[in-house]
Amino acid sequence: MAITSVKDRYNELIKAYQPSITDAIKKSNAAYKQQSDTVSNMYQTQIGEQEQQYDKLFDQNEVQRYINEQRVAEDMANRGLTDSGLNRTQQTAVQLSYANNNSEIGRQLQSAVDALTQATAAKLADIESARSSAEMNIKSGYEKSAMEAAQKAYNADVAAQTALRKARISAAAKSSGNGGSGNSSSGNLYTFLGEYSSDPSKNSFRDSKGKIVYVTKGLNPYTSSNNIAGGIKTKTWESVKNTSLSPQQKASAVYGVFSNGYQPMGVVFNGNNYGQVYNANDTVDRGDGTTKNVWKTTNGGTRYWIWEGISNTYTPVTLKNGEWIETKVK
Repeated sequence: MAITSVKDRYNELIKAYQPSITDAIKKSNAAYKQQSDTVSNMYQTQIGEQEQQYDKLFDQNEVQRYINEQRVAEDMANRGLTDSGLNRTQQTAVQLSYANNNSEIGRQLQSAVDALTQATAAKLADIESARSSAEMNIKSGYEKSAMEAAQKAYNADVAAQTALRKARISAAAKSSGNGGSGNSSSGNLYTFLGEYSSDPSKNSFRDSKGKIVYVTKGLNPYTSSNNIAGGIKTKTWESVKNTSLSPQQKASAVYGVFSNGYQPMGVVFNGNNYGQVYNANDTVDRGDGTTKNVWKTTNGGTRYWIWEGISNTYTPVTLKNGEWIETKVK
């Protein structure tokens, strides 16, 4: 059975974490929004206070203008110069002084407001930077947790499958997917090389240590089982189905064997003939560094199989959710 990759597990966890991530970010943003609102309200309050203070200055300037105008009017009246050019000149001077004072008060007010605006903008920028950093930290925290959990789960699955495979091959060898190689309980691996040129009745194999061994055709190099029933491969199913031959011998007698000389090209399962296997259309990762081909038969409907050297048989498998699962065939 294939092991879910770290990436796929990570993606699944991030998807599962998403509601929590969204909720955490929402709460964090709300806290920073409250800070921003507080700063903005303080700014508005200070602006109002400044305006009130400078309104008093405007009022004082207005009062002073009135006083100055009265003084000029009384002085000119006492001197009999009410309609004189001097009177008009002095009244104009009063108006000009009033206007200049108002302009200076307005400049000071604008300067104070600008300073408050700049200070507030800087503070709000700091709050936004902190909010953005907090959001990234929330996301990265969940991403780190998801990656650690995915890696831990993957490692656990690898360990579990490795232990399972070791248990299954603890007593004998397990052939590879194409029948040309496999591994034994001691970790030995036989690779099929072809017919032995000096003795056509034997096949050549290379083991994991590089040693060349010669095995009589039809003998499984791991189990020493004879699959080809004395070399017969031209029988019909009717002629062998009720004989004492093993399922492997029946299959090889009807269909022959693969080029390695020991893996039958047909499937007989629980006494039922499932016909000749066709080319592999997929592979199974066994979790122990080896893969096995998935073969198919079409007698009575398409079925899929893997060759098990440990038991010298085909094992039925079914594809479920992208993984090949060992199944029972009736």
